[in-house]
This record gives sequence, structure tokens and C-alpha cells, in this order.
Amino acid sequence: MFLTFSTIDTIRGRCRIFSKRCTNYIVHKRPEFPFCITTIICRNAFDGANIRSLNIPDTIKVIGKSAFSNSKIENIVLPKSLYLLPESIFYGCDSLTDIHLPRDLNIIGNFCLSKTGISKLEIGPKVRMILDYGFNKNLEEILVDKNSKTFKSEDGILFSSNFKTLLRYPSNKSGETYYVP
Repeated sequence: MFLTFSTIDTIRGRCRIFSKRCTNYIVHKRPEFPFCITTIICRNAFDGANIRSLNIPDTIKVIGKSAFSNSKIENIVLPKSLYLLPESIFYGCDSLTDIHLPRDLNIIGNFCLSKTGISKLEIGPKVRMILDYGFNKNLEEILVDKNSKTFKSEDGILFSSNFKTLLRYPSNKSGETYYVP
């Protein structure tokens, strides 16, 4: 699925391509516009797409809500500088079984990993907020970087940094008994 462009405008050596489906402009690199660099992927840009693998360059600074939802994506490389995983970004991507979150990621949005095939999730040191239903039911283990000041993990279970709040017990974790510490 590709965006339909309605206007192409050049401002100060940059190419701005406006989409009918995107309230923000996207800057899109194309051979006929060699001076253009993509910086934004709009909302629903790859929704339902048959794409299997995608490497998103570090020039991308913003990814819109539901950008890859219900797609066939299996493998994705996210930009290192990505600050936010927006709401429902990978919702319904049941073929997505592994993801490496950017080290600078700060926020995991609502439903962003819901209905995916991800079983193990590693949360980086800069994640400060995980919104409702950010995880999926296939999760077996949640790991947290040892330098995180917001979250901790014990036995694959997500806690607040002081261990006073149990935040998420992975839905698909093995074992029938758990004793809350």
C-alpha cells in the first residue's frame, strides 16, 4: 500500500510531499528528487501491506499511529533515534515474532505490540512510560536493561523500579503458580 501524493513543493532545498491521508507532511526520497530525505512515516502508511521485511533509516524521526498495523511484517529495523512507539504501530502483525526496540525509546504506546507474535521483549534504559495494553498475549518474558531508572524485571516479569508495583505478568509465561514477592 502506498500513499497517494497530491502536492509536491520545494522549500529551502527540501522536498515536501503532502499526502491526502496524512495531516503532517512527509518528506520522501525518490530518484527524481535526489535532494529529498524521508523524515516521517504517516499514520496507517503500511496498514495491511504484504511487506515482510523493512529497514527504516535513522533519518525517520516520527512514525504515525497504526503505521504497520495488520501488515505481514516479520522483520523490522527501527531507527536508533526513535523516541516513541505510537499507538497500535504493530497491532495485528501476527507474523512479527522478534523486535529490537531502539535504545533511545522513551514511550511504548497503547496497543503498539498487541496481537503480534512477539514472545520476548527487551525494554531499554530510557523507556519511561508504557501505556495501556502495550503488550501482546504471546509474551513469555519481559527483560529490562539494568540501567533503567523506571522499570525492573525479575524472572521475566515487569515491575516498577522499586519493585513495589507489579506492572505486567507475561500472558504466555510458563508455570501454573506464581508467588508475588
